[in-house]
Amino acid sequence: MSTFHFWKSCPEMVGDEVAALGRMISGGKSVSHTTFRKVVGREVLDQWAAAHLYDVGPGRHGGLRLSKDWHVAFYRSTWEGKPCLFLVWSAMEIVFRSDVPARDPAQPSPNRSARWTPLDQLFVTPASK
Repeated sequence: MSTFHFWKSCPEMVGDEVAALGRMISGGKSVSHTTFRKVVGREVLDQWAAAHLYDVGPGRHGGLRLSKDWHVAFYRSTWEGKPCLFLVWSAMEIVFRSDVPARDPAQPSPNRSARWTPLDQLFVTPASK
């Protein structure tokens, strides 16, 4: 069982995390999907992939597999001196670390959730108030 867990994606990062993100990216070394999956763990990666609507699990369900998405790249690096892995997905860095608690990738980061505006509040017109 892997000790790596999904941690955050770059839009969720604040303060000093942004500078650490730059250092992580600068030190990143490309790895294959197979290596990434082996180190992070099948269950951890499948949980993230399923939360982002990728086809996971045994058999083919007709959807896109993370390993076949040419828009995704996989890397190993360090976060503040500790090993981490990250994938770049739609120009966002998705970070997996072993020194943080596991987190549900379908849920927003606790430090960002208060800043999110629900979609139904973004398009409020005077007539709908």
